[in-house]
Amino acid sequence: KDEGVPSGIPDLDGDTGGYQPGTLWIVAARPGMGKTIYATSSALKVAAKGTGVLLFSLEVPEIQLTARILSDMSFIHRRPIPFGRIIRGALADDEMWRLEDANRRLATMPLVLDVASRLSVSEIAARVRAEKDAMAKRGVRLGVVFIDYLKFVKASDRYKGQRVYEV
Repeated sequence: KDEGVPSGIPDLDGDTGGYQPGTLWIVAARPGMGKTIYATSSALKVAAKGTGVLLFSLEVPEIQLTARILSDMSFIHRRPIPFGRIIRGALADDEMWRLEDANRRLATMPLVLDVASRLSVSEIAARVRAEKDAMAKRGVRLGVVFIDYLKFVKASDRYKGQRVYEV
């Protein structure tokens, strides 16, 4: 029996057993409620345990996504580095050191960011298969795929205009 991949949120894992193979989770909320932060934080927690993660970002540009991840990884209680300051480069020397350390750790994690816009389901599937094979060659199992943001997945012509079927 596969135990699933821990999400990094103990209460959620206790109720669900973690991310189960073949299971689709949809996290829905109003804009600005933290869906991207949930995806990136959970992706980091999964990758930190050695399980491969592929994170598609169809909305947030790569520089912002990377800044959010580095902000999360360099967090120290009461001394966070907001991602906006990372993007602007408005950093103190000790913050630069923390970001460099976070970047080194990020480079060793089995976390792949795929920043694109308007991918179709078949394009996503092809990229997932390719990354799964690439990770397997490095001895890493691809355990979780995140897609942020479902609204920007290009629907096939078969379901065009029928949002329920598109999803």
